[in-house]
Amino acid sequence: MVNFSVFDVVDYLDSEELIVGYLAAAAAERDPAFLAVARADAELARARLRQSAAAPAPVFAVQPQAG
Repeated sequence: MVNFSVFDVVDYLDSEELIVGYLAAAAAERDPAFLAVARADAELARARLRQSAAAPAPVFAVQPQAG
């Protein structure tokens, strides 16, 4: 039996540059339905980017070495 995992392009659109490239490729297909889906994907990706930018950066404490 073959197992497949779910693919979501939004998981890979992790920069504005990739989003713009994805939209350009979708527009080049000249398929209005595909372009509509790509625009929705881009909005989700941009929302994730905004959310990750608003999240506080992790804080790493440096422990002095005993010695």
